Amino acid sequence: MVVLGVLVVALSSRGHQIVFRYPLDAARDRPPPELLLAPAAAAAPAAPPPQQRLHTPAHSRRGSDAPQSKTASTYLGFDCGFLSDVLSPKLALRDRPFHLSIDSIDFVGLPTQLNANRPGTGLRFARLVQKRKAVAAVRAHEATAAAAAAADRGAAALPAHQHPLAAASAAAQSSASVSGQPDNPPPVASPALSLHTLDPHPSAVPRGPGAQGLPPAASAPPHKPLRAGTQSQLTMFNLVFAMQADSHSGSNYDLEMAAIYDNVIAKVTAALKYEQLRRGYLRKETELILAIKDEYHARHAAHAPASHTNQAGMPSPASDDHEQLEQHLQLLILRQSSLARCVAHIYHALRGQMSPHLQINDSVSLTIRTHGLTPDTLQLADIPLIDEPAPDSLKQLPKLRPYLALLLLHHPEEIIAMLPADASPLLVELIQAVTPTLSFEQLQTTLGCSLSQIYRLAAHLYVWGKARIIHVVNSRNAYVVSPRAQLEQLASLAPEFKRSFKDLDLLGVMQQLSTPQQLTSMRRENRNVYLEAITFLMRKNLVVQLHMYIYLQVPSEIYQKTDAKDNSQALWDASKQGPMIIANPASPTDAEKAWIAEIARKHPKPVSSLFLRLVPYFNGRVHADEILFRENIEGKDLKAIITRFKNELVTTLHTEDPA
Repeated sequence: MVVLGVLVVALSSRGHQIVFRYPLDAARDRPPPELLLAPAAAAAPAAPPPQQRLHTPAHSRRGSDAPQSKTASTYLGFDCGFLSDVLSPKLALRDRPFHLSIDSIDFVGLPTQLNANRPGTGLRFARLVQKRKAVAAVRAHEATAAAAAAADRGAAALPAHQHPLAAASAAAQSSASVSGQPDNPPPVASPALSLHTLDPHPSAVPRGPGAQGLPPAASAPPHKPLRAGTQSQLTMFNLVFAMQADSHSGSNYDLEMAAIYDNVIAKVTAALKYEQLRRGYLRKETELILAIKDEYHARHAAHAPASHTNQAGMPSPASDDHEQLEQHLQLLILRQSSLARCVAHIYHALRGQMSPHLQINDSVSLTIRTHGLTPDTLQLADIPLIDEPAPDSLKQLPKLRPYLALLLLHHPEEIIAMLPADASPLLVELIQAVTPTLSFEQLQTTLGCSLSQIYRLAAHLYVWGKARIIHVVNSRNAYVVSPRAQLEQLASLAPEFKRSFKDLDLLGVMQQLSTPQQLTSMRRENRNVYLEAITFLMRKNLVVQLHMYIYLQVPSEIYQKTDAKDNSQALWDASKQGPMIIANPASPTDAEKAWIAEIARKHPKPVSSLFLRLVPYFNGRVHADEILFRENIEGKDLKAIITRFKNELVTTLHTEDPA
């Protein structure tokens, strides 16, 4: 699956329109812009205040009436007006998953309604924020009125030329003569202010007696309603991902789209909605981006001479090439808009080019799951337990056991650098202490924490594709070349392998491991080097560990003694010679129960009791380590049973559970 682009669609009083899209050309695989990679990107120049921006005319249903270039009018081969229409669903289809397929492109998003006054949406937080802001505005007005009344009472005995109202009136007339609007006093809050107004921002309401540079007495009368500002009202936004299947997707394409929706779209949309309802973040960023677009297109449509630099400190192109102009416009937007940088960051994070950690409005820290969503990284289903099949679902986690270990897929310092600032200190300690030779049980003692905490942190690293759950690497285990090994990568891995292990040859080691090998036969001084080499190969999916599975067979001299009636219940023909394997010893038939009892009767009571206790696991589907864990016995006990019942128990080695 390929993510072609990310679009931000907004519906406001200016109409519905594509506010921002990234990248401009989805067919070109370009690296992230330098301003996204530079640490100073977060400290980009602030947007100019509203009074310094170019005033833009009212917008139609389909967005700005400013001239648009040919490149800006289409995206992914579709008209931008058409896309803004189809990606702005009606009210009944909002606040739920959105999926639209056009030709071979899938548009997936979560259109979110921001109108807190609409019943039945469950936006209790939005209503609470709006109510608190409105109450604060009313209290500010009451304080202003009280101060004015106190001033009236205190100035009753003063001469007329010293009265504060006269000074206030003079100041108001002076201010009006400067602004050219003598009859238009500054707006103030009133008790009639609605508690459900969508955008009662403190910036539109005077903050106390000295607001707008006027004394309290110069304020408008309390009964005058609050004037509506020139700001647009944002009622809906939709963060849309344009995706397309590729040769690697196959039948997993729907699962990959669902993974992007659950782990990226839903999370980012929730964070953007929170910031909009709390601080009006989306509305401010939308107005900023549209103002930059309108000013840019208006300037070039009027054939204004382009200067060498602009207000953002970036060079302006002198060419009329549409593509170059649009690229320059996008860089301007990325430089000034944190929302645009956030969208670009998400796009490059999905392609494995940037960290999955991002901040929205410098307030909400977010980590999006990008592992398994790009062809450059391994799919989550391709990172199973070494002894178990790949999970059926991208959300399925492996079973964690005390005897298992954690194999980091990257250098510990690289993983620590990717962690957010508020990461758990225990997680950092775990990353620094973990080795594939230490089990979870041993890590519990090393870190001094509970096993459940180790499990949570290990599952966290597994889900985010930073580690793999394996069995402890030691010299007693048997290793072999993985059946799924991509041998074509040996040529590219040979130099890295040689730098890490100067005395070993990659092809020679792979040749030795073409048949199962144990390291106990090697000299002790060479074992540690080979263990590190095997760890390197396991990290590259070239080598896997073999595990022992046990089957229970019934000798022919036992089952042939069974009556014909019992033989009819067996799954085989008793007339044949040779031992027979019991397919499911956990649920045996009556004849199989008699055979198992006959096998156990020949041995001492303690041995036969342990044998009968372990019989349900002798189906070739549970490996030896799991048997020891479930029954809480030691390896020597299982080894003794295998030795005592060597004629009835068959051991095999598998690379994974055949179930």
